[in-house]
Amino acid sequence: MIQRNLTVRETLTTALFAGARVEAGHAGLDREIRWVHVLEITGVSELLHGGEMVLTTGAGFGSDEKKQERFMASLLQRGVSCLCLELGPELPSLPLHWRKLAEEQALPLIVFPHTVRYVDITHELHSLILDRRRANQEAQAMETVRRESDSRLLRYLLESGYGAGARSPQELIAQQSAEPLLGFLDGMSWRILIAEWPAVSGNRLAAAAAEQAASELGRRLRRESCLCLAEAAGERLTALVAQSERVAAGSGITRLDETVESVLAMFPGCSSGASSRFTSRSRAAEARRQAAEALKLSRTSGPSANDSASSVRPLLYYDELGVLQLLPALLDSYRLESFVEDHLGPLLLADRLKGGDLLLTLKVFLDADCSKQEAARRLFVVRQSLYYRLDRIQELIGPVWLDPEKRLAVQVALRAYMLLEPGALRVIPSRRPTDASSLDSHNCESRAPG
Repeated sequence: MIQRNLTVRETLTTALFAGARVEAGHAGLDREIRWVHVLEITGVSELLHGGEMVLTTGAGFGSDEKKQERFMASLLQRGVSCLCLELGPELPSLPLHWRKLAEEQALPLIVFPHTVRYVDITHELHSLILDRRRANQEAQAMETVRRESDSRLLRYLLESGYGAGARSPQELIAQQSAEPLLGFLDGMSWRILIAEWPAVSGNRLAAAAAEQAASELGRRLRRESCLCLAEAAGERLTALVAQSERVAAGSGITRLDETVESVLAMFPGCSSGASSRFTSRSRAAEARRQAAEALKLSRTSGPSANDSASSVRPLLYYDELGVLQLLPALLDSYRLESFVEDHLGPLLLADRLKGGDLLLTLKVFLDADCSKQEAARRLFVVRQSLYYRLDRIQELIGPVWLDPEKRLAVQVALRAYMLLEPGALRVIPSRRPTDASSLDSHNCESRAPG
């Protein structure tokens, strides 16, 4: 476990600081201490790098106010963690202007009312600082090894393929070392998930989000006794999440999925897809294909069913796609374009010519199970506007919502269009206007199509 570096507050609990008083700067007690310096001169800039505890008796400046000011200004400029003073012949009392500056800059000002051995303080605190650093370095190294091992296992499972046979001595060794670990997958309920954050020009925010999400996902799932193999590569996160079949038989798999979704929601802005659940590692290649296709289709989903993007389900599951599972296989041919044109052509033309929202309106209306009230709410329009658009749609392609076969074909065509035009048909939330139609809802319903 990674620990914080030693803080000012922690040092005050050691025996060497017994009787010491914090005279000012209490707000900075959680500052971290990188090193300890004993300083008795005013020209200290070249000796400090920031984050130090400074010990002094005031021998270099005494009661000279100008030297006192230079000394304190240098400490503040270099960003030290705290200042400790031994009051005595050289500095009989705490300078008043120091107290004011320390409060303003949240610099802990610690006073020893008695003689102390600074050599003992530096020796003990340096030991504590170095021990904490070593422990953190070891923890970081172990975490790196563990994550590299996870990545190696995941890559071997997805890329090498069990059952294909090792093609070289190196692959045979890799298979033999992976077998005991990956053998646990048989009999577990598991998924592959892939998430991508859009790359941000000029910085590494997307890669950082993927890296942090992989770490958090592993931490949360291991805490719940689940298996997690996660790898972040650039802006993409690939992970295998698994749970024992016995636990998953109850509500366990639901909790597993909810945990995964909650972690992804912590790092918004991604598109993500997950495979169906499997119980044999021989299905790893199929699971990766499903997750990749669900990811591709997730880019066609937007906050159309909700008032805000934050409430959108962050993960699209392959086994919930139904007939839409067929779409990615047709993406590289002209059949999708032809299918879209056959079923939505008049609406596409009308929207292009007049800049309308007929296609979007139809999608939202069908997604809302043809509820006019709900569709108007999701579109942020008054119901009269929705009725006008539905009348126009009916004129162009007929009342497709009344025929189950036509309705299904149109819904598939809408998703196909969104796959061909990523980002299309997404509702942009805005302030909902007053719905005056509620004053005369019965008359409006009678005029609406369907």
